[in-house]
Amino acid sequence: MYDVHGRRVLITGGAQGFGKQFARRLLQEKCRVCITDIDEAKGLETKQEFMTQFGISEESIHFIKFNVSDKAAWTTVWDEAERVLGGQIEVFANNAGINPLHGWEKCLDVMGVSAVRGVFFALDRMSTAKGGQGGRIINTASVAGISHLPLGHITSAGYNMSKHALVTMTRYFGMVEEDIAKNQGVKCYALAPWLADTQLVRSNIDELVKAGKPIVRGGVEIRSVGDYQRSGVPRALTVEEVGEAFMQSMVKDKNGAVFAIFPDTPLIEFPDNQSEVTLAVGAMAMLIGSRLGIDVFKPVHFYTIAGIIVFFLIAIVNFLISFIF
Repeated sequence: MYDVHGRRVLITGGAQGFGKQFARRLLQEKCRVCITDIDEAKGLETKQEFMTQFGISEESIHFIKFNVSDKAAWTTVWDEAERVLGGQIEVFANNAGINPLHGWEKCLDVMGVSAVRGVFFALDRMSTAKGGQGGRIINTASVAGISHLPLGHITSAGYNMSKHALVTMTRYFGMVEEDIAKNQGVKCYALAPWLADTQLVRSNIDELVKAGKPIVRGGVEIRSVGDYQRSGVPRALTVEEVGEAFMQSMVKDKNGAVFAIFPDTPLIEFPDNQSEVTLAVGAMAMLIGSRLGIDVFKPVHFYTIAGIIVFFLIAIVNFLISFIF
């Protein structure tokens, strides 16, 4: 468990949506929080809202206008946050995001390259090996980063690619030979929320509808967030539910973990089993597919063979149980 009480925190994309809710939950824990966002008006509005709500000053809630794609600005922003908050940053919520309709290149720039840059920058500044206090990096990924959830036009693929990249970056903290948590005092994990009712999602739906290209799910045209549920998929998450998952992730505090978030379910530590699946498919193709003369070993072959193997294993276990007892 990571005790977040009273920590100094930097949040990108903190003016609204998830980032704003993360800030609210952290302020409830007496943290000092710096929110950043490219939307200056909304950021200042959120800052003032929190100052009034919590009765706090600039030293406890600060706003900086920040475009995460501006590589040179990271140092300036981090330095200002530490100066105003009165010490080194201990928690970094890597949350800045845009909707898929910004196109593949912009999505990869903001949520891929810039988000990964944020991870490495935070690690460098927080590392105890370099004079930092240690801390936690919490990445906002998406279910789109642990699945192949289509989001409309092919140019929207940049959103999925960027979230997959951030999931991979997160998992590396638990995969590399160096024990980063022990040697540098920093852990990293990610949140992968299902569809949520945020301005980002609403704007994406509105723009697709205006363009005459609404997403269709289960025969239902998606013209509002509520239409997703009517199409037969789980309801949209609230920002409050994602904020609660954000706090729970620090209770679990598992380095390299990716926590999937769905409505009305517990927090899910999503399995990282792609290596095992890859080896299993390769082994089946070599041992069985080649002997059957299969030209292309397809998913249907894999699942059929896997099902047969499971059936026989169950039969053997049942036989042994009946024989012993």
